[in-house]
Amino acid sequence: MAPKAELLAELVCNVPWPAQGKPHSIHVDNGRDFRSHAFRSACAEWGIDLVYRPPGSPHFGGHIERLIGTMMGAVHLLPGTTQSSVVAKGDYDAEGMAAMTLGEFDRWFALEICRYNNSIHSSLGCTPVAKWEVLSEEMMGDIPFEMEAFRVSFLPSELRKVRRDGIHLFQIRYWSDALAGHIGRGDGKVVVRYDPRDLSMIWVELDDGRYVEARYRNLEIPPVPLWEYREAMRKARALGKSGSFEMEAFRVSFLPSELRKVRRDGIHLFQIRYWSDALAGHIGRGDGKVVVRYDPRDLSMIWVELDDGRYVEARYRNLEIPPVPLWEYREAMRKARALGKSGSNELVLAELIRQQRQIEFESRGLTKAERRSRERKGTLEGTNSAVSKTERLRPIDTGDTSRPLFKVERW
Repeated sequence: MAPKAELLAELVCNVPWPAQGKPHSIHVDNGRDFRSHAFRSACAEWGIDLVYRPPGSPHFGGHIERLIGTMMGAVHLLPGTTQSSVVAKGDYDAEGMAAMTLGEFDRWFALEICRYNNSIHSSLGCTPVAKWEVLSEEMMGDIPFEMEAFRVSFLPSELRKVRRDGIHLFQIRYWSDALAGHIGRGDGKVVVRYDPRDLSMIWVELDDGRYVEARYRNLEIPPVPLWEYREAMRKARALGKSGSFEMEAFRVSFLPSELRKVRRDGIHLFQIRYWSDALAGHIGRGDGKVVVRYDPRDLSMIWVELDDGRYVEARYRNLEIPPVPLWEYREAMRKARALGKSGSNELVLAELIRQQRQIEFESRGLTKAERRSRERKGTLEGTNSAVSKTERLRPIDTGDTSRPLFKVERW
């Protein structure tokens, strides 16, 4: 329904795609989404007639099913297709052959629609674009229209109060300065719309029908879809946190993970040993491994998922190792191997990291000129040291004809 100029510019595509505007009617099946209050009320608000497919009459959807079949026929030619069924897929390794990211596929599919729109259609006898242009004068009354307001009106909604600390939705607080004058107005609630694909912003409908955008009150919370948020809340409960939104639990649930055994000396990760007394009862339990999550920005602590879904925090067994990011740790390990040290020597690791940080600390305290002066001084000292180990140079004696004379340039 939206204008396509911006999309075509992103695709670097100059083929026509003129279709846009609000439809007079929408043909839908009897799925729950199409029966929802949000969908039906939004269609009524915008004057769109909903035409439901009669139950048990699949032929009523033949026109769209044919188009879906045409499009999926092209999609199934892409590497990584899962085909239309398990039988059709057979033993094809879809995951192993997949080559596109979701963003790349979005662009590819948009171009496929452009190709379809500009190809001769067997029933129309012309291209869909040509047919649209012939009929476009009849539809100009619905073009253009407010696309953002249209989109928001179809989002799911909840009723909420405007509180002093904002609006609470899914145990997340939202705020906008435009809401200040609406705090505590009677017992009424306002309509709050949200996008399940991104919970970082909501839209609040005020008394005059206007929508106000409100964003996270806590700006540390990342933009997240509803399904990821609910998964994080499940992890929060597994961590024994309260039902309120816990940033720590949310963060841990999205950290990278590895599978490791619980050994007598702890858990080994990146050749570092971690321990927590809560792990004592899990040592040597069968051959199974546990999920270990870590933060690449700080390896001083890991989170171990136990059988009951709870997470246990475990820290360095050797407390002499400083908190260190993964990249710095790997650099220290590289230095350790270059020195011929054992890769598992945690004391060597701690000392190398300490030395590197000391260099960085001292360097930050110097100006560029001071650092340059130190480097030059070091170079001169190295040169003098090298000379001292060889034959000492004597002052040139111009009377000594056994030594050659060299031209000297004056600067």
